[in-house]
Amino acid sequence: MDYDKLYTRIKKYPQKWGLQEVETWLAITGLSEFQFKFVSNQIDGALLSALEESDLIEIGIDEKSEKFPILIQWIKQGLKDYSYFLKDKLHQEYILQGTTEDDLSITKCQRSSLIASQNYEKTIQKVVTFYQEEGAINEVQPFQQVSQKYEQNLNGLILILYQDPPKQYHFLNQEITIGRNYDNTIVLSEDYISRQHCKITWNSNNQAFYLQDLGSTSGTYILLIYPTLLQEQFIIQMGSAQYRIERLDIQGVKCSVQMKIVEGNRLGFTFCFELIKNQSSLLFGRNQQLFAMDPNLSNIHAQFQFIDDGLVIEDQGSRNGTWLRLSVPSQVSEPIKLINGRRFRLAYEKVFECVVNQI
Repeated sequence: MDYDKLYTRIKKYPQKWGLQEVETWLAITGLSEFQFKFVSNQIDGALLSALEESDLIEIGIDEKSEKFPILIQWIKQGLKDYSYFLKDKLHQEYILQGTTEDDLSITKCQRSSLIASQNYEKTIQKVVTFYQEEGAINEVQPFQQVSQKYEQNLNGLILILYQDPPKQYHFLNQEITIGRNYDNTIVLSEDYISRQHCKITWNSNNQAFYLQDLGSTSGTYILLIYPTLLQEQFIIQMGSAQYRIERLDIQGVKCSVQMKIVEGNRLGFTFCFELIKNQSSLLFGRNQQLFAMDPNLSNIHAQFQFIDDGLVIEDQGSRNGTWLRLSVPSQVSEPIKLINGRRFRLAYEKVFECVVNQI
């Protein structure tokens, strides 16, 4: 099967082919005798991969044709193999050449955003800049009654660990450590949790709790539920991969961004895009051909915008969320303020939710 020849004409994954790409595929592979039947029956890429031998016969394909076994081989295995071939080719090509606006589908139509309605949270430390109203509440329906029950506890913190069943931890203004060692306040036994993974401290000056990664290897992550300003070296997790902002170059109304996959299937893959201030955006997700093979990405996962304050990322209601890693492996992070409803995750699956009761 000549995948290189096919690649020169079709740089799309088979499931995304239209009728024209299907025609081209049949011609390149020497199966042009079947073109009329495929086109007249509106067989596009989405249908192609699901076809069975009986389906081909039903639409009028002659099973006695010498090319019929070749067609079956392509549908059963060749198209799948071409998807893997295409993935590797795109990886190599964009590592060498970078990407363009066309590759990443920059759009002038920005989706609805919370940016205009949110106030800058000035108490957050320099490592992360959240656009979030001071003391805002993100209601979490399953645990709404917990917040109401303890709303009279001054300086109280409830941590809800998402598991089956969920587990609650109740604290007043004290230091809380989480990790694998038995001397931690909350002990988690999983191997991917560091011995001293993170801690939560009470700051009496501004009457708030703060979360800090203690140099864990697998990371501490904050779920981004509001627009967030980005800086160089920030690490964002979307879907199965973690993306580090390698370069953020602002020149007038243009913002050029280079990002690199630092954890995930395409480790080392680098891509670039450019945005115009308040005029264009990047809708990142499986809708982008470069990332169509990540099953954990939503079709439109997050939106990148360049506004007056800088480059902003905003989750678009994705299934698995957009997460900010607090520090690189083995490096202690800056403290991050915990407010009502804020979720954080340790390593891969230990998700906590905060219920904070302030004066």
